[in-house]
Amino acid sequence: RQKAKRAKDGHKERYRAYMLRRKYGLSKSDYENLLRQQGDACGICGSADPGWAKDWHVDHDHVTGAVRGVLCTSCNRLLGAARDRIDVLMKAVGYLQQSKSSTVVRKTI
Repeated sequence: RQKAKRAKDGHKERYRAYMLRRKYGLSKSDYENLLRQQGDACGICGSADPGWAKDWHVDHDHVTGAVRGVLCTSCNRLLGAARDRIDVLMKAVGYLQQSKSSTVVRKTI
């Protein structure tokens, strides 16, 4: 069983390295350096936990393909949900700030 697990883990590492190179033009070393430059944490929230996916996400500009950094699952989904639109993200910040400063009526369930 241990041998099978090591083989599976080895395959996963090789596949990850292949996809980093193919999708983003990054070597495993480039990826590790990028993560290290961010303090081994998410480039947005600073969490040291990559999230439920157990792997960090390479964040990139979907138009140019340029790599911006490495993100946890939650922050990657945040940018994806906003479709990388800064105006939407700024409106979300404003919404959160407004709701903190105003009285919000909540119905208790």
